[in-house]
Amino acid sequence: MLEEIYKRFENDHFANEIGIRILSLETGKAKASVTIGMKHLNGVAIAQGGVTYTLGDFASALAGNSFGPVAVTIESSISYKKSIKEGDILVAYAEVIETNGRAITVETVITVNNEIKAIMKSKLLSVK
Repeated sequence: MLEEIYKRFENDHFANEIGIRILSLETGKAKASVTIGMKHLNGVAIAQGGVTYTLGDFASALAGNSFGPVAVTIESSISYKKSIKEGDILVAYAEVIETNGRAITVETVITVNNEIKAIMKSKLLSVK
């Protein structure tokens, strides 16, 4: 089952376009990364917050979907802790922290060299 989910997300056109790569996937957990390049920078030469958010959303979706049924994000929030620069390798660690019927809650920590850059909490809903 995890192999099918991996293949589904591996073919995500938007994630591929911005350079997101899946590092690992297991039931309830996922890890993904992106290397920050010029195309990810905003007008003040730091990573656009949307890149960090997209990486976190992608990793949380991987973890939330690891149970089998398709689950989509219905709510999320992110707290940015520190800026990110060109050349940084962002790694998102997502873990399901609660399941309640069709609702899945995921916490994602986004780091560079093990330093926390952002924390995201997402709620997904299985669409069975």
